[in-house]
Amino acid sequence: MPSPQNRAIRAERRLLAALCEGSLPHKTREQIRQRLAQHLAQHGFQIPEDEIIFRAASELLSGTSASNSSETFRDDSSGTSPRSLPDHFSPGPERMREALTAKITRMGFPDTDIEPLFSLETAREEEIPSLFKELAMLDTRPPD
Repeated sequence: MPSPQNRAIRAERRLLAALCEGSLPHKTREQIRQRLAQHLAQHGFQIPEDEIIFRAASELLSGTSASNSSETFRDDSSGTSPRSLPDHFSPGPERMREALTAKITRMGFPDTDIEPLFSLETAREEEIPSLFKELAMLDTRPPD
């Protein structure tokens, strides 16, 4: 049986992969983003690099990258008109992978490997609540 720490890592990574991968609806991804932000504020991620990836993905998906409009997704292929993301917008895995790599590099972490997230089995929408429930249960356990 995996240790509580390994179970927490697995749940965090599957949620992070669901956030980044792009197959879930925008509304679901936004809920994941908000709940992972709450988790991070209270407990942090088990793997520090996952926090970097989460912060980059959050900025990209929420359009909150303040200083550089090239860090948000664009409306057209020329890249000249930034936009806020509508409810239905969901960048695909390739676009998100490219944007995350660029964003993380600009954040000062060029060696952060995001590829493992894109090779994980992505959590299905109906699995999301149970993954957060598992994290909550693991967060309340005393340390080993």
